[in-house]
Amino acid sequence: MKRVMWKIGMTEHALIVCRDDDLIGLAPDVFHVVTLRGDSTDKPALPDEFNEGRVLATLTLLNTGKGSAFDRIAPAQRCERETLRSGRSVIRESAHKKTLLTEVLRAIEGLGGSAHVPLYREYARRMTELVDELVLNALFNANPRLRGTDRGAPFLLAKREEVIVRWRADVHTFCVSVSDPFGTLDRDTVLRYLGDRDKTRSFVGDPSAGLGLRIVFDRSHTFVLEVEPGVCTEVVCHASFEKKLRDFDVHERCLHFYLRAAE
Repeated sequence: MKRVMWKIGMTEHALIVCRDDDLIGLAPDVFHVVTLRGDSTDKPALPDEFNEGRVLATLTLLNTGKGSAFDRIAPAQRCERETLRSGRSVIRESAHKKTLLTEVLRAIEGLGGSAHVPLYREYARRMTELVDELVLNALFNANPRLRGTDRGAPFLLAKREEVIVRWRADVHTFCVSVSDPFGTLDRDTVLRYLGDRDKTRSFVGDPSAGLGLRIVFDRSHTFVLEVEPGVCTEVVCHASFEKKLRDFDVHERCLHFYLRAAE
């Protein structure tokens, strides 16, 4: 990505960073949103709950280099002593999704060791819910043929419709990428939940947001949307496994949106 000048604005609930002077009016093709609180309560976050350095480090990773967001922010094998779990799934039918969720659940449950079983069991539950929501969005929101179908119904996809899921996890972090071959998500859909009425409260707190944003924000800390219109959408979520669940919950949340021109 080319170096750009960022416009920074502040609302009661979020820091807005975009490439244009008017986030809503000019509908930028790249923008970032940093919420000051992970949960959807009315109480504002304390200043020390916002880690500016951590946010800037993520922005640097996302806006430099090549490859997908997943390749840039997913955990890597740091040393032989650390356990890195990973997987890749091609989702074509209901059974594939069920197998994927089981793999993610068991992998994260096994990361904590005997001393941290309850904590990682809870993280496993949250990350499995996150992956499930992202896959359901790719199946029933992005796919024009299945849009409006009961999300609990069995499904069978043609090869050209298949959804690709990649994930990695270690004791510190979890990262998942879900890609669909449609590219139907547009910036207006995302911007609609950053509207003038109350940009981030409606975005984070509206359970009918269509993208399952409430679940996504509750279960992860970094949410990246990369869209090539009519070609593909890749959604990447990253979560930090904090030592206490409260720290996980108050961790700042970031959304990063990129609209890529077709090559």
